[in-house]
Amino acid sequence: MNKRKKLSKVEEPDNLKSKRVSEPILSLINKLFESKQVESNRPVIKRSEIDSTYSVTDEFWAISLVRLPDSSHVQHAFLVLEGQTDNKSMIWFADFVAKNWLNAFSPGLREGKVRIDYHELEGVANSSSKLLFLCKKEMMEIRQSDRLLYSTWRISESTAKTLIQNIETQKEKPPKYNMIGNTALAASSATLSSNDTGHNCFTFARMMLHDLNDETIHIPQDKLADWVYSATSRFLVDKQSNRWFENVLIALLVGVVIGIILSECFRRLSIPPL
Repeated sequence: MNKRKKLSKVEEPDNLKSKRVSEPILSLINKLFESKQVESNRPVIKRSEIDSTYSVTDEFWAISLVRLPDSSHVQHAFLVLEGQTDNKSMIWFADFVAKNWLNAFSPGLREGKVRIDYHELEGVANSSSKLLFLCKKEMMEIRQSDRLLYSTWRISESTAKTLIQNIETQKEKPPKYNMIGNTALAASSATLSSNDTGHNCFTFARMMLHDLNDETIHIPQDKLADWVYSATSRFLVDKQSNRWFENVLIALLVGVVIGIILSECFRRLSIPPL
């Protein structure tokens, strides 16, 4: 009976009060719980899969002008738009090509075609499920081993949706394809022949970006003396190849040092021993 009485006393509310967690510790636990709730309610932020220095949120997306330097399709440029809505990551690939592949490198105006490829993923794409590698269309397919040449800009969600709408409009009624594109050189020849200028992949992408009237996006216009087909090489520069001057200089210095050492060795060999 005594044991039962002792147990009943432990279960009484008054005795339970003495077993409660102290107020400072309880307050700390509550703050930690609240901070976890706030953190879970924050919008999910992902990094651009083209340029990781840019973040992609519900409010601000990333648009990139891209080409593959090591691709067999040299100089082909296309657009990659990365967006996010709530907990959904999205990506668009868009380019402009000749409707008939055989006409891609033929001079003059040909039928053109606008292509759009779209993919989405619930949640933030991680390293093992990047949306960037989902496009399988020829000339826009990017593999994990590829090195990209690109320029990336941050644009608002509303601007990004305007871009999508503009590309869709162009897809319904595409411009003419011209190997040299809509450039100063093409415009000059079109004036003489009274024909439209048309676009190539690069000048079409540039037109799409220019029509957004976004002050953060700036792509220089071609000059008459510029060779048009290599336009993407001038605007999408391979940063790795920019070190060629340094490499040549180092090679020259090494050559000079080796030359000095060899000449000194030959000089000493030519001197008879004492």
